[in-house]
Amino acid sequence: MKTFTILISAFVVFALVPSVLAEEDAEGCQDPPQFNRVPDYWITGCETNDFNFFEFPVTVDSVHRVEGKYWMVDYYVNEGAKPNSPLQTVRNFKGAIEKAGGKVVYVDDTDFMRISGKIAKGGAETWVYVLPRDLGYGYTLYLVEQEAMKQEITSNIMMDSLNATGHIALAITFDTGKATIKDESMPIIEQMVDLMQTNADLKVEIQGHTDNVGKPEANKKLSDERANAVKKALADKGISADRMSAIGYGDTKPVADNNTEEGRAQNRRVELVKK
Repeated sequence: MKTFTILISAFVVFALVPSVLAEEDAEGCQDPPQFNRVPDYWITGCETNDFNFFEFPVTVDSVHRVEGKYWMVDYYVNEGAKPNSPLQTVRNFKGAIEKAGGKVVYVDDTDFMRISGKIAKGGAETWVYVLPRDLGYGYTLYLVEQEAMKQEITSNIMMDSLNATGHIALAITFDTGKATIKDESMPIIEQMVDLMQTNADLKVEIQGHTDNVGKPEANKKLSDERANAVKKALADKGISADRMSAIGYGDTKPVADNNTEEGRAQNRRVELVKK
């Protein structure tokens, strides 16, 4: 009876041992933002820098250098788990990039398996590159988050541009689909106030512009509302409304290609025009 009990106990213990042994991630390493790991893989090593660069493939023989916050993460399949094929890893990340609203920039799913893409979100552009290795048993992910260039502009620069060309484009940002000016754009508003106060005879037209996403009528209405929101922000700080007019042009005056995210971002703008 005792022997039988011991055998049963041993069987129970054995049954509780998982067939896949989940490895412990390398110390200090974790998945980078926006991308979860492939299931049943663990992190063997990583590197993170506040500022570094990586050259992302954009064609079979050319790359695009991106600078910003940098991640490199190495993954390897858990012991006992079935590894993904390199093609499966590439296809998984293709789906992940597209699901996040990003764009696949380059993919090789036949010979030298790899994929690179980019995602624009929240004022930043994130680039990712995934390289399967060891017949799919491992893969390496590179990611660089490139923040949008902050617009360092003063009232003097505004005046110089108005005198030289008669207008200046300003990267004033709003809540999506609304005419609410974001806090991050208030320094530009302050410089516009200084411009108007320093140049007492200056009169301007504030123009709103959008990209071509959505219906033209809605874009026209939104651009009108945004131009008037800027006018009101200046008036609230003491600038006479008689010195300003506001009008929206919707998507009728693009300055860049609306077929790219970069172009659409440039088209979403406020222009100050000297009258």
